[in-house]
This record gives sequence, C-alpha cells and structure tokens, in this order.
Amino acid sequence: MYRAVFFDIDGTLISKKDLSIPNSLKEALRLLKANGIYIGIATGRHTFEIESENLLQDLEFDFYVTLNGQLCFENNQLVYQQAIAKEDVETLLDISDKHQIPLLLIEQNDMYLNMCNDDVIMAQASIHTLVPPIKEVDCNHQFYQICAYLKPEDLHLFQNLQHTTITQWHSAAYDLISDQGCKTEGIEAVLKPYGISLDEVICFGDGDNDADMLSQCGLGIAMGVASEKARDAANESCDTVENDGIYKALKKHHMI
Repeated sequence: MYRAVFFDIDGTLISKKDLSIPNSLKEALRLLKANGIYIGIATGRHTFEIESENLLQDLEFDFYVTLNGQLCFENNQLVYQQAIAKEDVETLLDISDKHQIPLLLIEQNDMYLNMCNDDVIMAQASIHTLVPPIKEVDCNHQFYQICAYLKPEDLHLFQNLQHTTITQWHSAAYDLISDQGCKTEGIEAVLKPYGISLDEVICFGDGDNDADMLSQCGLGIAMGVASEKARDAANESCDTVENDGIYKALKKHHMI
C-alpha cells in the first residue's frame, strides 16, 4: 500500500515548454489528498524560486524536499538540512576565481551569483527563471547547493572535491550538494515522524537528480521526457505531463 507520492517540478509537475500544469494533474492531486495520501515536492529548486515565480500555481503540498534534499520543510517549518562541507566551498570558490566559472550559491534564505556569463543566461532561460543577482561571497556562510555553469569538458576541474555530489541539469550547468544528502534522504526525513517507509512511496521524476529517489522508493515512475539515467533508475515510465502522464499512472495503480 502506498501512503505518499512525491513529485519533481520541472518536466514532471510542470511543462518545460511553458510552465503550465494540466487540469488533469490538479484533479489527481485533489483526489490523492481526498484519499488520505500525503503529497510532496522533491525538487532541485529553492523555495524562493517556487514562491516568487508561483511555479506551483498555489497548489499546496504536505512536504517540500528542496535543493535535491538539502533543505526540507513541513508546513513551512524546516525539518531537515544538509550543508556542503566548508572545505569544498573554499575549493569551489578558488576554482571559480581561477577559471572564471560562475557559481550560483544557495543559502537557506538567499541565492546569488558570484559572476555571470552567457552560460548562466542560457541555462536560466531554459528553466524560465530570472538570472539571480551578483553578490560578494562569504565562505563562512552555510551553502546547501551550489550550481556551477561550465561545459562537460571542464568538469574535471572539480575532481578533487572530497564531500560533494555533482549532477548535470543542463548542457552547461551542474548542481553540487553534500554527498551526505539527496532527494531520497530528504523524503525519508520528512516522512519519518509519520512512520512511512520508502517502500510506501511513489515518486515521479525526469532528470538525473531524480535517479536516487526513482530507484529507492517503492515505485519510481519516469516521465515521458526523462533522461536516460532517470529511465534506467525507475520501475516504469509514463506519458509526459502535457499528455496527462501522471493522472494516467495514478489511475493505473488505483491511487485515484
């Protein structure tokens, strides 16, 4: 029996084409809640982006696993956090300065760039998100995710990071988080007080950063536009969000 369903945002809950959410999906979420099923978000995005751009169109969820599991909330209360090791932050900033690689640094209550170039503009445009401001970086702050904008051939520059996991989300952009955290860890953390295990969770995702939860939850479902890594990790696939994929999959498994 499944007691909770978690969703990635981009390419899963919302269309990457125009950020729309189909009515079938809104109805599916309503029916899940009516059936006593908990619903949650599991995304690489920060709550700032979700709220300021109204990405979820005022839809309400029980849990928000953000920054790939590094900051997790229940009822707007922070219940789990995992910051990047300070030594890796210092290494990243040194590499960035030496090779002029822009970094998007994400704190609990702030997110900003240390520099900007065409890769940043292109990557942010691909997810319909404004380019964040440029600010001075204080490496004594805690950072929960850092996005590096660079080409795959330059990824070797980060090979000496000791405590960080790197996941590609664009041809010129990578998310870096603590190797002690991931979406699965975040999901486990928010569900623990409810006595819900991963075996009782369905999750939907489409990107490389969804692979861990797609493989470790009770039922992982990859969207029709999913990356190869996500498809390989999932138990099955469904249609795209534009073609009512989530609604059809939940119907198939008698969740709604």
